[in-house]
Amino acid sequence: MNATNSCALMDELRPEGAPHKKQIQLVKDRPGHDRRYVINAMKSRQQLGYNPHESFETGIRKTLQWYLDYCGWWQALDSGTRWFADINVARSGSIRN
Repeated sequence: MNATNSCALMDELRPEGAPHKKQIQLVKDRPGHDRRYVINAMKSRQQLGYNPHESFETGIRKTLQWYLDYCGWWQALDSGTRWFADINVARSGSIRN
């Protein structure tokens, strides 16, 4: 999965604003910046018996869909208002709007 693939998925999930790849802006690489990150999950599978329930593709689709479905929640995090609401829940033990 790369930025272009992610944008194509966004085009599918949120057609308004498509094509989303027009928002990609190429910038000069930082010196020493890794070109890609690779994870070999064989050790966790062999030693821990870990087997993921999702492929990367299905997981990223579900993640993007969650962010689209709950924009109000994560945008409030950015503004700081959600943090205060969560503190109130923790103190009272109940959810208040």
